[in-house]
Amino acid sequence: MAGLYLLINHDHFGIKAMMIDETHPERTVKSRCEVLFKDLPEPPEISDPAEAALFRANLFNTAMDSVAEKMDLQSCSKAVILISPLSVYFRTISLPFRSEKKIQQILPFELEPLLPTSNETCISDFHLLDQQADLSMILTASIAESRIEAYFQKLGSFGIKPKIISPAGYAGAVAFLREHPHISDFAFLHITDERIALILVHNKKPWAVRTLPDSFRTAEALAACLHQTITGFCQKTGEDIAFDLIVGFDQSLSGMDGFLNTLQHSLAERMRHETLNPNALTHQNLQTIDINDLLITVSPDDTEDCLVNFCKGKYRSTSFLKTHFYSIAASIVLFFCMIGSGLFSAGLDNSRLYKKISFIDEKALSIFIKTFPDQKRIQDPYLQMKANVKEILKKTGADSDKNQAVGKEVKVVDALTELSTKIAPAIDVEISSFLLTAGRLVLSGSTDNFNNVDNIKTSLESSDLFKKVDISSAATDKKGERVNFKFNIDI
Repeated sequence: MAGLYLLINHDHFGIKAMMIDETHPERTVKSRCEVLFKDLPEPPEISDPAEAALFRANLFNTAMDSVAEKMDLQSCSKAVILISPLSVYFRTISLPFRSEKKIQQILPFELEPLLPTSNETCISDFHLLDQQADLSMILTASIAESRIEAYFQKLGSFGIKPKIISPAGYAGAVAFLREHPHISDFAFLHITDERIALILVHNKKPWAVRTLPDSFRTAEALAACLHQTITGFCQKTGEDIAFDLIVGFDQSLSGMDGFLNTLQHSLAERMRHETLNPNALTHQNLQTIDINDLLITVSPDDTEDCLVNFCKGKYRSTSFLKTHFYSIAASIVLFFCMIGSGLFSAGLDNSRLYKKISFIDEKALSIFIKTFPDQKRIQDPYLQMKANVKEILKKTGADSDKNQAVGKEVKVVDALTELSTKIAPAIDVEISSFLLTAGRLVLSGSTDNFNNVDNIKTSLESSDLFKKVDISSAATDKKGERVNFKFNIDI
């Protein structure tokens, strides 16, 4: 149980704060407070984005000071912050692997050209959607780090640490999914005075997130948006799914009954005219819920994989040691087991090696005695036999080097010409090392992906000059931007 915690809903109009007690199975709202930004001092005209961000942070700080005057914030130490989806950038990308560690390493580089604030550091979260061929589909969410820093600094002054920072509409969809495990495919609408958030959930995972302005509060426009989103999902996945329609809104909003009736009528019209698959939205299963009751269920202890949480990196809610304690302990035990087995194996290998050396020494001594029976003093049979053979060859006038094979001589210019000819100009490759010895060429460099490494190998194998081409190594650099390779080429 999370115990006592602070739940903050921060949007364009202000903040709603609730002190929630989760000590017992039933959550209890101990106290609540709402501060509207319009009741605070009028904002000045600001054109610089950095100054605007600073002003928004100060506005939140001023509102929290008002909350602190009305609520006992010293009684809790953790918080859940639900923010407006308008401040979050959702993107769907594809990557050629599923390892979460690799995804975390390269995600900032993949998202950098896709985010509108390329000059500002962002914090991102993600979850895996599906595997298509060799690519993994990933839903990502990003937010400016300055905003997260402002939350931690202000709440930290009250002795409170945020455990979860998540978009309100998205968190509502995940909470609904947790409360209704029998529903796996639905379109979730979170309607507020500020905007409408549309979350398309398939197979118990949010697949698409759209944040719509207040202009979509017309039923026809919203129905068209639902049609477009579901059509895009079907085209991207190749699936034909029937979605339930779930609408969450504050019960204080006026005119919602008429709006929902018109929305159902508009969807029915689209189905009737076959602009929407008749099975795409089971609008007869439309459910309306009180979004406030749903958002109260978001707890600091929530661990759903598909929940977006911007408490990442230095803002992570738990320490690395605490989070991975059992994995670290198991790794330590396995490490010592490997060390023990390695030492035991090395001992066996040494024993076998000494036996082989002893056998070879005895055999060499036997051959030496048979070859040179007159030699009385024997210290090193191999060296002594080598010296004796050289002496005999010298006396007989024989040249020991005459029968040695001569390696093929290849000029450096010829090797470079062959490389330039065989490697296609379209391949982005940089050569960092070129070492040509008798019969072998060692070539090192970098390219932009692993496919090009295989293409270079295939191109060089087609050469008459190069007999055998082996990839000695191929790995990404520290930044994850280039692939370093090394070829061993027999000539």
